[in-house]
Amino acid sequence: FFFFFFKEKTPDEPPAPLVYEVKFVHDQEILKSYELEAGESITDFPEEPTMLGYNFIEWQIDNESVDFSTFTISSDLIITAKFEVINYTATFTADGEVVESIQASYGSNLTNIEAPTKSGYNFIGWTSDNGATVVSDLTTITVSSDMTFEAVYEEITVKIEYYMTENERLSHSTYEYNQSVKFPAQVQKAIHYGNNVYTVMSWVHM
Repeated sequence: FFFFFFKEKTPDEPPAPLVYEVKFVHDQEILKSYELEAGESITDFPEEPTMLGYNFIEWQIDNESVDFSTFTISSDLIITAKFEVINYTATFTADGEVVESIQASYGSNLTNIEAPTKSGYNFIGWTSDNGATVVSDLTTITVSSDMTFEAVYEEITVKIEYYMTENERLSHSTYEYNQSVKFPAQVQKAIHYGNNVYTVMSWVHM
């Protein structure tokens, strides 16, 4: 007698899917973390982070740009935020007219520019608050926004001294720039030296 036993074969269970962790990170802070199965796409992004003085550009993997519309999961991932520094404009004006505009990135210092000249005035610096603060060295200013500076001047005054002799001062006067000079009335005064008499005929610039 022979006995035969037949045992139905149990089919192999499919292997459990591989699961990977996805982390979105900015400045060593985890903004979002979750798990995806191998082969899945990344579609759940956190809100774009902000950074003072910078614009958010994109999310990157290993500091490289990624097309997430076609990218699929095959390992644990750390996705970092990519930023770009903002460039601001510094505009310089004199008497309401623009003399120069320069670009400077956030956090940098301005560079000095050639001072604009104005007839009858000395340039003393720049102001961005209607003269409350005057700055002569622009490199002390840190860029944090668009800025407009106006040139500040002071009127030139001229002091003229009148001498009858090299060591004998007759008088002195202060004039504004381009003002007509009025010579002393003593221009006709007679000067006695010994037995001789001299009359002032003209003034000479020493």
